[in-house]
This record gives sequence, C-alpha cells and structure tokens, in this order.
Amino acid sequence: MAFEIHLENLNEIREVFRQFPSVADQEIQSGLEKAGKLITRIEKEEVPIGVSGQLRQSIMMRLVPNNVTIAPNKNYAIDVHEGTPPHYVSVKNPRDPLRIWAIKKGINPYAVQRSIAKKGTKPNPFVERTVAGAEGEVRQIFSQVLENIIKRI
Repeated sequence: MAFEIHLENLNEIREVFRQFPSVADQEIQSGLEKAGKLITRIEKEEVPIGVSGQLRQSIMMRLVPNNVTIAPNKNYAIDVHEGTPPHYVSVKNPRDPLRIWAIKKGINPYAVQRSIAKKGTKPNPFVERTVAGAEGEVRQIFSQVLENIIKRI
C-alpha cells in the first residue's frame, strides 16, 4: 500500500532551511558581540582600580567567529582575583610596583611587604562578580538572538 503526501511550497521551505546556518551564525555573532561589550563594561567596573588603573585598562574583548573572550592582559590579574599565599615582594628598587603603589597610597612599603610575607593577599573575585552582574542581561541578549533567528527564517 502506497500513499503520497503533497507539500505546498516545498522548495521555499528547503530554501529557508538552506539559509538557516548563515542566518543563525550572523545572529549568534551579533549576540556574542553585544554580550562581550556588556561583560567587558561590567568587568571594568568590578576590577579594583589600584593606583595606576592598569589592570582595568588591560581588560580587552576578543571577538572571533562563535567565540568571545574577555580578559585582562596583565600577568598579575590572577593574583588579584585569587589572592596569594604569603610570599616575598621586593620594595627596594624605586620602580618596584608594590613600592610605587604603597607610596601613592601613603603607606610604608616595608610594612606592606611584611604583611604580604606574613599573610599573603586577600582574593578580590572581580570575575565572579562580573558573571553574577551580567548573567541576566546576557540571557536576555541570547533570547533576543533566538527570536531574531526565528523571525528571519
């Protein structure tokens, strides 16, 4: 027993589905860019400023197809975020970052050095605060991405 189903507009339906990957990629990339800019802005608000503001200035967004990365490019960012165990930090040289920071803050650099050697540094989890602060808006962005894809196909 054979039967036949006739679909009207089958060619148009096939064309829509052929275009789907391209439409989806465009909308997803747009969503990633919006979310990346939002997260970058929030992270720059959450990161501690310090004296120089260099850590804040180093936060950059890198957008490539299907991926966005937001990260500071200072090697000490992880130490700020995670904290450090007790360790020695030099303050003898006038160019030592801790010395410069302490002097700008009006603190004896050797007192800060001793404190770090004894206690380490406390974590400042600015990335976790960024994620918590951005989560709702990022969800909204990608809900809109999905709606845009549906509208376009």
